[in-house]
Amino acid sequence: MITININEFRGYDLNAIKEFLELQNDRAFQIVIPKLTTAIKDNNFEVFLEYTLTAYAGQLLSEIGEPFSYYVPSVYEERPYVFDVEIEELDKFASILFTIIATFNEGIKNEDDKERIKARVRFEYAASRFYSNACEDDTIVETWGLLSIANEYLAMSILD
Repeated sequence: MITININEFRGYDLNAIKEFLELQNDRAFQIVIPKLTTAIKDNNFEVFLEYTLTAYAGQLLSEIGEPFSYYVPSVYEERPYVFDVEIEELDKFASILFTIIATFNEGIKNEDDKERIKARVRFEYAASRFYSNACEDDTIVETWGLLSIANEYLAMSILD
């Protein structure tokens, strides 16, 4: 199994990610997304947002690979989110991976990052639609463990 910590791919463009994936001899991947928020130091809405975005990232991975599993870290810990998936279509995987990397890595600040900024905005918009559809039972959700925590913290953020 190939482990991909998205922080190690900061700055990679889509072609570089494709090249990396094509060089791998395995189709089983573990995607590690560092956790940036905790319920102790961050406000409830930030926790909601991170868990929602991560749930959507996992959902995308589940749609292109099988078997699929994931680890839900406690809201009080800084352990990363971990997704295990076996991939057949490397091009789709590269595209999703590029978007996940652009969304979760901070530091997009210059003109050369337009592609990453667009990917991030599209991802965040799609994640909000995913959350709404999941709450209305309009979609099959593979990442309920993450989404249920997000929902709990959205409710608490309304009371803040």
